[in-house]
This record gives sequence, structure tokens and C-alpha cells, in this order.
Amino acid sequence: DARVPDALAALATLRKLPDVDPARIALMGWSHGAMATLMTLGAAPEEPAAGFRAVIAYYPGCRQVHGWRTRTPVLMLLGGADEWTAASPCQYLASRQRQAGLDVAEVTYPGAHHGFDNPLLGPAPRWIPEALGGRGATVQYDPAGADDSVRRIQEFLAVHLAGSAG
Repeated sequence: DARVPDALAALATLRKLPDVDPARIALMGWSHGAMATLMTLGAAPEEPAAGFRAVIAYYPGCRQVHGWRTRTPVLMLLGGADEWTAASPCQYLASRQRQAGLDVAEVTYPGAHHGFDNPLLGPAPRWIPEALGGRGATVQYDPAGADDSVRRIQEFLAVHLAGSAG
């Protein structure tokens, strides 16, 4: 993915800034950006203190992600009814990574569609016919899932960005 070198370049730049703690940099993405976020783990330094300290991925497309070897903690937030980026490949990937001893958590919100965290989508389901190469997919805001995901992100970052690793 072309975004992987961009994420690594951003990491290198952030690590040089005097007002940034280089041991407390997180990476976060949504949908295609979340897929790129997970792919970046395979190219970033394995040690969180030298790379990203934490990674958050909202409804990534996990079919294109084939795992990684890193100690960077990961939180995936998935929609159980998401046709655009189905939860099951991410659940499988997270399970495989946990079996390998990696810190990967996934939360699946039953009934939640793609974009469940975006209040601009509104509470009514909306069909996007051009999604998935014309097969279409539903987007819909889910206030409960959105609120819970924000709470989980705050907790996740509080734990993984606390203090300094170096």
C-alpha cells in the first residue's frame, strides 16, 4: 500500500521533533487507512519504543493484511454488519496474532455498519451502490458503538502511551 511509506516518513519526522516524545507515538486509521495502518506494522520497527507505541484501526480491510511481527499493541474496532470491510477477516487476523503472543485486541459491534463512528452519516442506514466495485455496502452511524469505541480508545491510549518507554 502506498500509504505505508507515508506513515513511516511521518514517524521518522515526528521522532525528530523536540516537542514530541518519540516513545509515545500512536498510529490510527479508518477503513482503507486502517488497512494501511495494519500493513505499516510489517514495515515499522518491531519494538514500540523505536516505532509506533500503539495502533488503532477502525474497520480495516483485513483481507489484504497478512499479519505482522511487532510488539506494538493494536486495537481494532469493527462493525459486525459491515459489508464493506467485513469483521470476520479481522477477527481471524487478531486471533492469529494473539496466538503468536502479540497484543492485539478487537472489538466487534454487533449490527454496526461501516462508518459506525461517524455522526455525519446519520442514524438511518444508507446504501452506497459504488462500494465494493459496484456491489454496494451500507453505512450508518451507531451512537452506542461510536461512544464505546471512543471510550476504548481513551483507555487503550492511556495504558499504552503512559510514561515513556525509553
